Amino acid sequence: MTKIVLIHGGWHGGWCWKKVAPLLQAAGHEVYTPTLTGLGERGHLLSPEVTLDTHVQDIVGMLEYEDLSEVVLVSHSYGGMVMTSVADRAAHRLTHLIYLDAFVPQDGQALADLADPTFYANLETSARLHGEGWRVPPPPLERWGITDEADVCWMRPRIGAHPLKTFKQAVRLTNVAATLLPRTFIYCTDKPAGDSLAPFAKRLRGDTSWRYRELASGHGAMVTAPNEVAAVPLETYFQNQRCKNGLPGGNRTPDNRLRRPVLYPAELRADGQKAHWGGPLPIGRVRVPGQPRF
Repeated sequence: MTKIVLIHGGWHGGWCWKKVAPLLQAAGHEVYTPTLTGLGERGHLLSPEVTLDTHVQDIVGMLEYEDLSEVVLVSHSYGGMVMTSVADRAAHRLTHLIYLDAFVPQDGQALADLADPTFYANLETSARLHGEGWRVPPPPLERWGITDEADVCWMRPRIGAHPLKTFKQAVRLTNVAATLLPRTFIYCTDKPAGDSLAPFAKRLRGDTSWRYRELASGHGAMVTAPNEVAAVPLETYFQNQRCKNGLPGGNRTPDNRLRRPVLYPAELRADGQKAHWGGPLPIGRVRVPGQPRF
């Protein structure tokens, strides 16, 4: 068993992991889904003063007050900005960072520096016209690949405005230990033009220090493809266990091709019921580049 903290992206809340968390809990893991200040059920705290640092402290504080260690952090989208800074401040509590179609900033970079220029300009315009210059209304759900009627009805009343300052504040990274943490990047491939995450996928696909995966889904994969999303933290856990036990494992084969996961759950249930374990699982839409599709 391991501890897994799921960090949501912009405009969302901890509620967005509702389909993923039960799958990880069914495998016996301890799962946390915090909501960042000013979003979700904490929307009453939204103010012009909420910054990236506010959100980083949300997660660092949770790690400290829950006294969590050996944690796998998973972040989505804007949550990658938060997670990167959390790792810099609390590397001693973490074992792995998983970026689910998320921003991967370097020291001194803000989301505004990394997002597609046209997309980000539209966010600022929307904040100026409809959010008093500091609240950013959410983009259409369709942009995130959310088209199923049930998902739309579930998400629409829960998605809320996001504080613009969090997009403008740069990360400050100084902890060398954080750079040594194992990392996984999951790239969602079915997205419209102007994808801000494509440059990260292009760079990290060939970086031997990262585990890289692709998922044939839209940006909102934790809603539209929860089974496949849950499979990656489980893969991380199983491979870590093999390494601890002296068995073959790790991110890549000697020729730098990504290794096919050693173990998968035979069944992952999106309805939250107990999963049946065994392997391997033909997870279909999760692709390990360089290897045939399942």
